[in-house]
Amino acid sequence: MKLKESLGGAWKDVWRVLKVARRPGRKEFTLMLKVCSLGLLILGVYGFIILYVSFIFLASGAP
Repeated sequence: MKLKESLGGAWKDVWRVLKVARRPGRKEFTLMLKVCSLGLLILGVYGFIILYVSFIFLASGAP
């Protein structure tokens, strides 16, 4: 019974947030898209650098 009560409270919180939420305008959406794309690009470059450095160390230090 406690699980059902806690889920009911969670759904009330979600519903309250959805009632207050609004759709972003075109300018806000494009800004959000640019920021998210830049973050994804930075994470991709960071991952590539780590992969590249690990290949260099594994190739030169392998017995």
